[in-house]
Amino acid sequence: MKKIIALLAMLMPIIAAAQSLEGSWRFHPTYLMSQATEFIDTEHHVYALSNGALICLDKTTNEIKPLTQASSGLSDVTIRNIYYNYNKKYLLIVYNNSNLDILFEDGKLVNVSDLRDVVMNSSKVVNHVTFTTDHALLATAFGLVFIDCESARVSEFRNYGVTITSAAQVGNRLLVSSGGKIMATQGRHETFSDFEDTGIALASGKLYPIDENKFFLYGTNKLMRCTIDDNNAITTKDIVSATPTCNIQPTNGGWLVNFRASKYYYTIKDDGNFTATKTTCNNTELFSCSPDGDGAMWQIDNNGIHLKGSTDYHKPDGIFMRTAASPQMLYSYYNAQDNKFYVTTHGQRMYYGGNTNANSLYYVLTYDGANWLDATPTAVRSVTSPGPMAFMPGHDNVFFLTSRSAPNNLFRVVDGQVDFTFAAGTNNPYSSLVQPRIAFDYDGNLWLCSTRASSTQPKDVACMLPREKVLSPQITKDDWIVVSVPNLSDGTFQDQSFVINKDNVKVTNGGYFAKLAMSIWRGTPDSTGNGVDATYITSFVDQSGQAIDAQENYVYCLAADSTGNVWVGSSRSPVFFFNPSEAFEPNFRATRPQPLDGEDSPYSLAVCGIAVDSQNRKWLATLESGIYVVSGDGTQILKHFDTDNCDIPSSKVYSVAVSPTSAIALTDKGVAEFAMSEIPTAIDYTAVTAAPTIVEPAYTGFVTIGEVETGACVRITDRDGNIVREFTATGSQVAWDTCDETGERVPTGIYSVYAGRSAEQLPGTPQVRVKIIK
Repeated sequence: MKKIIALLAMLMPIIAAAQSLEGSWRFHPTYLMSQATEFIDTEHHVYALSNGALICLDKTTNEIKPLTQASSGLSDVTIRNIYYNYNKKYLLIVYNNSNLDILFEDGKLVNVSDLRDVVMNSSKVVNHVTFTTDHALLATAFGLVFIDCESARVSEFRNYGVTITSAAQVGNRLLVSSGGKIMATQGRHETFSDFEDTGIALASGKLYPIDENKFFLYGTNKLMRCTIDDNNAITTKDIVSATPTCNIQPTNGGWLVNFRASKYYYTIKDDGNFTATKTTCNNTELFSCSPDGDGAMWQIDNNGIHLKGSTDYHKPDGIFMRTAASPQMLYSYYNAQDNKFYVTTHGQRMYYGGNTNANSLYYVLTYDGANWLDATPTAVRSVTSPGPMAFMPGHDNVFFLTSRSAPNNLFRVVDGQVDFTFAAGTNNPYSSLVQPRIAFDYDGNLWLCSTRASSTQPKDVACMLPREKVLSPQITKDDWIVVSVPNLSDGTFQDQSFVINKDNVKVTNGGYFAKLAMSIWRGTPDSTGNGVDATYITSFVDQSGQAIDAQENYVYCLAADSTGNVWVGSSRSPVFFFNPSEAFEPNFRATRPQPLDGEDSPYSLAVCGIAVDSQNRKWLATLESGIYVVSGDGTQILKHFDTDNCDIPSSKVYSVAVSPTSAIALTDKGVAEFAMSEIPTAIDYTAVTAAPTIVEPAYTGFVTIGEVETGACVRITDRDGNIVREFTATGSQVAWDTCDETGERVPTGIYSVYAGRSAEQLPGTPQVRVKIIK
């Protein structure tokens, strides 16, 4: 007994290290530069607002960076608008939740949370901001708010019970735009009745003060100069019949107004006549020129921020979109072969939120821990309705993409470009596919499933492209092996998951609003499709004999862990897992994980993404409650991340992907990264994998040995125990070229793979075996 206790005491530090999860969150803004909503040049900085994210260029150092909570200490996440006070030299940042930050030119940041914190029964949205001598004047959904520039606090709060679109101080008059009308008062403004109608109307009208009796009025299809007399009578002069894109900006000697949709901007001279000059541009550009700068015109467009006419473009680290067609990223992957995250749109997850788009354009972005790259292959840049990806084992430059766009909805990508397009009925056996499901098994074969096959073609079949054909320059439908799988196409096309576990057992679900049912098959088929066992599980029973609720349920995700279990996340049923190999046996049972007493449980929540890390921990992305990280068996809740306890931008999380050192979470308000500050010192070496496990003579690639850690000893022996090759891992995997130490390909035989933290810690039995056919 004492020896057992001593052994447990020795193991505790390793167990603790494996469960330790400390680190910090970092927000990665999504930039749609061609659709920037505000662009402001100041004496020393240029600011741009894109997709709710703020960018700042320091004109002295040319340093450009995103301003976020993590990088700059901003008080909130999603920004509604920005306004610059040229007299007091500060940027006013207005957030969607009515929180405010004041950012001064010297970098000082002051939070003004009074409006956000006030309890009201009505909306507190800030519609527009202008500046007086000493105040920022906020037009809100309920009335007016005055912010004192010196104290950075609310000095007046006027709840009129009506929406104020804009407000401005013009001489001794206070003007407001409300309900399309321009109202004015020269004295009291305690109630809305203190304002009188001037007889001037403009839909969505906004005000910009010029001097003691002049102001600009702009809104829907109109920019005009207005003069008001002592009796509040207003005369107007039209300048442009178009809708400005963003706020009017002062320049040296006048003003600048952008009309991006109309493909021009205007400069207006302060020469007494308000002479306006039109300059044509395109519908992706905005311009700004500070009254305190050197007179240079700055520009933002798809290329980034730059001086007008210059090709010296500035872009910060972030996620960039090409067009506004689909700025939302919904699915994430980690590819251990090139140590990169892949983030894509996912057109099928329409029920995740109202702003997702079933016909979204295809985007593939990569992140290597430092830089984001638009890695969308040229051939799929106009393809809509993107689907799942699959990475080819043993190759860090080959992956496959799918799409609903028939007939060409499967693409092979090599070195970043599509080098083969599969046409339905020509290069795969199906005459039509709604949404292919794809996955590689551990032998390197590619599997393709029909989601909703038409009646004119075989139903309930899966297709396997043998590994020796996967990279072939010519592939026909006859190269695929067709396998019968019961009820494979059951359900509808909206969203299906497909996983293959470490034992090469295949599992797929029916899809959108389907029964909680799974098609499961195992074995490698011969050329006729024989050699495969298949089963169809229509209902699951847990370890207590209780049925798992399957009614009106969306199966959001499947994930295979390092032990071979498959975890299931769905909209209504509790999270559960099962060993698919046991599904072929009588009295098959699934497992509902039970957290320890007193711990918050994620298992009754809508879980739409599950990632498995190198510790076999599960990262559960929930639709409303952030991310939970649980132990391998689910009994311990290790971490719960949501907006109440960390800097994740939203608790609505679509998916999560995990590398050995970090995690990427895709939320409805952008992408966040969790950087682990304590990298685990031990991993679960029982999960070591090899792909492919059968190497035939025509195969010229590597055998990838995965689920190891940097510094690990990986030893390969022959059937007699002789060491054929030994590696020290430089990352989470090792690539073996099937050669011995002399560079000669090893002879036909079965080779054993051992891995451990050191040579002294190699196990007595191999974790995996590889068959080589020379």
